Amino acid sequence: MKVESKWLNAAREFKCLHDLWMKESNWRPNAHNKSSGAFGIAQFLPSTWGNYKFPYKPKDPQIQIDAGLRYIYKRYGSPCKAWAFWKQKAGPDLHGGWY
Repeated sequence: MKVESKWLNAAREFKCLHDLWMKESNWRPNAHNKSSGAFGIAQFLPSTWGNYKFPYKPKDPQIQIDAGLRYIYKRYGSPCKAWAFWKQKAGPDLHGGWY
């Protein structure tokens, strides 16, 4: 049962991550928000890239995913907690949230 529980939890967390990044960037590594400067899959602001010791606007999706996961786990503890925060900021129409 413990193994099944871990897999179910991992699947839940990935669903939250998927939903979050679909709203943020549609999983596009070249997504760019002209008004805020946010860039990439996780839509990091320019200052966030530097805070996590990554090059500004890395084109490699693996680097973007690694950086995004580090940010999520450090700030929220899990993708589902980050997604819950995003939804709270977005409101009932789930448009325009941030995390």
